[in-house]
Amino acid sequence: EALQKILLLLSDTFPMVRRSAILALHALSAPGDPQADMVSSFLTMARTTRLDFDERRLAVEALAVALPGDEAVIAELCFCLEDSDVSVRQAATASLSKIGQGSE
Repeated sequence: EALQKILLLLSDTFPMVRRSAILALHALSAPGDPQADMVSSFLTMARTTRLDFDERRLAVEALAVALPGDEAVIAELCFCLEDSDVSVRQAATASLSKIGQGSE
């Protein structure tokens, strides 16, 4: 299946390949109807310091789309508020804001 092949690319040694895989997964995710493997991958990637800030930022943005309002996603986004990179923190803030607006 295509999804499984894309998930494998998240472990590629080249950052551009990993970024492309994140973007592909993001495009495949439907709000509120996520694939468990996809969300699990995004959760792991958002927290993985071996990835560059751009990959972590993309994973953070994808998390909020994949499963808005999920407690594990919200907890991960809160964790990302402490990321060493400002763009990751900004993405986490924006994602939490969107989730908050959606619950009103």
